[in-house]
Amino acid sequence: MYHVGEERDLVDHIFLISTLSERFNERILLIYLSKVSVLLTALYAADLKMQSAVKR
Repeated sequence: MYHVGEERDLVDHIFLISTLSERFNERILLIYLSKVSVLLTALYAADLKMQSAVKR
């Protein structure tokens, strides 16, 4: 299941990445953020499927 604590951790990761972005190549940063967003989308979709399965 997807929990609020995990979302907070991801926000912390994104904040940390944004503060360190001056040291990173922007392209690497964009690739990482796109992978994180894909992962978040997959987690959210799986959570919605679980919730709909529980309701039935």
